[in-house]
Amino acid sequence: MLYHSVGNSSVSKRLFEEQMVFLKKNYTVLKLDDLILHLRNNQAIRDNCAAITFDDGYRDNYEVAYPILKDLNIPATIYLTAGYLDSGDNKYLSWDMAKEMVQSGLISIGDHTYSHPVLSNLDTNLQEIEIASGRKRIEEVLGINVTSFAYPYGQAAHLSKDTISILKKKGYNNAVTAFSKMIDSPLQSVYEIPRVPMDGVVNMKEFEIRLSEFWGKTQWYLEIIKR
Repeated sequence: MLYHSVGNSSVSKRLFEEQMVFLKKNYTVLKLDDLILHLRNNQAIRDNCAAITFDDGYRDNYEVAYPILKDLNIPATIYLTAGYLDSGDNKYLSWDMAKEMVQSGLISIGDHTYSHPVLSNLDTNLQEIEIASGRKRIEEVLGINVTSFAYPYGQAAHLSKDTISILKKKGYNNAVTAFSKMIDSPLQSVYEIPRVPMDGVVNMKEFEIRLSEFWGKTQWYLEIIKR
């Protein structure tokens, strides 16, 4: 599932904590790499698995979400837009905050480009620069190996075959989108992994609906119509 900012009008702190408690009780919450392994082995649906991800690198991921995840021992992946952290804007994480979360062993970090462009609007060379420069900055500052990618904006129209080819060439192990659909099991493509957006969910009933098979099928049908 996909979050951006937590603790405000997007998803309140109270509701986020309720969601995490629900997941802890009803799902096997895995690191994304482990979930992908389960999907490849046709185990994820049987074992009721889930993974938590955040995009962009908002400060409240550290101040609000991280303490809750730590208290419940729930792993998550944060996809950093490196240029946002470099900007010094207080609404984004500092590099020290990101480093602390990585060192906890609970939080994994992925690449979300350097400046968050619509990649499908760029030629192949500029796409490669955006992808590679974001990854390089993260790896230099945090001292980690980044192998997962999240497409900015994340809808089907925001990536292309060239984008996926770049990720493969650069040695990324997987990439996640921002559209909902039922995940194939066993997994067919590790470079177009769907996620369920949780921004704007107002109560637990809606949260549970978004986790349902009905939601995934409906949202994917609507995505196909838009194309």
